Amino acid sequence: SGIKASTVALAGMATAGIAAVGAGLTSAFNQAREFEQSMADVSAITGATGESLDALSGLARDMGATTAFSAKEAAEGIQFLGMAGFDTNDIMDALPSTLSLASAAGMELGAAADIASNIMSGMGMTADELDGVVDKLAQTSRNSNTDVGMLGEAFKMVGPTASAAGMEFDDVTTSLGLLANAGLQGGIGGSSLNSALRAMINPSKEAAKEAEKLGLNFQDTNGNMLPMVDILEQLDEKSVTTQQAFEIFGTEGARAINALRAQGVDSFNALDTKIKESGGIAEDMAKVRL
Repeated sequence: SGIKASTVALAGMATAGIAAVGAGLTSAFNQAREFEQSMADVSAITGATGESLDALSGLARDMGATTAFSAKEAAEGIQFLGMAGFDTNDIMDALPSTLSLASAAGMELGAAADIASNIMSGMGMTADELDGVVDKLAQTSRNSNTDVGMLGEAFKMVGPTASAAGMEFDDVTTSLGLLANAGLQGGIGGSSLNSALRAMINPSKEAAKEAEKLGLNFQDTNGNMLPMVDILEQLDEKSVTTQQAFEIFGTEGARAINALRAQGVDSFNALDTKIKESGGIAEDMAKVRL
């Protein structure tokens, strides 16, 4: 009786073991199939074939083996970078930095790649600037009341206008960080800052007249926006009132300008300095988080 029971138990364990192995093989097969499909999508998006596609595939597999992300997730990150116009060499250089951003922000790799590449496209930046962008986004999220996802939403609203106005990336990022501190986060902060910039580079007749009367100037001799800190200093020096700010920047734009002025030039400079000195911060944050 005891031997029979033991035999039955062993048979049950063997059956369970075989089932577990089978399930594991099925899971591995499905993962491999999903990865191959992801790389096929990469080929379709980037046009990479042969050795170039093999290199990207190897990179994705390596990221999957050595990081917290799977090879499939790495392939999805490659897809987003490819959709942003990055070529194979750019992607090879960019993916590790994008991975650091995703790890530091606690988000999916594809989402991080999408956000970083969208920001760079909106600001007219090149692939070799990605490392700096990644570090500055991570630093801003670390030192202001926002996160990488909300910064991505904000840049959607203001990036193209800021680029057209000749505004520096650091200037935009610092402004968005301070606006987030004032409760103007994500798309709301981006939209408000966008309205303020538009009012400065293409003002209405009434707004231009009011700015001229107060002795305000928002552009340099090349027609590019002056640094935001210079503009804030002018507004303080001329003792521009809240009502005058509404007349110059409009209702939406004045909300951003007044929020920046309320925090002050010193706060702007402090965050700007941290952002400028952020080299390597995304990787450091990723290591701590992981």
